[in-house]
Amino acid sequence: MYSADGAAGTEWGGGRLTGPMILAALLAAMLLFGAMLSIIWKPRLGFVLTAAGFLLVAPWCSWLLTPGSWCAIGNCKSPQPFVAFDWFALTILVALTASLWLQRRVSRP
Repeated sequence: MYSADGAAGTEWGGGRLTGPMILAALLAAMLLFGAMLSIIWKPRLGFVLTAAGFLLVAPWCSWLLTPGSWCAIGNCKSPQPFVAFDWFALTILVALTASLWLQRRVSRP
């Protein structure tokens, strides 16, 4: 979660809307690391941790992709574009979605 860690020290880190998103994304990084380790021994636990990490990181990635929609809800002080294409956020969401899909498709004895 390089993006969230780098933003934590900026004005976004102290924001009423973005501050909790950044903290959730950093927590998601720890959950996803735990999921990566636990999937070897306990596949169901790995799936649950991956799903929880996905739910925690989704708001931060959506902020990076569509900040204007969040500003419409949160009444931002500075103008934000409605859509801002961010490769990092899109890659994270696609990778986590694919991970969840692949984990559910695998049959284990």
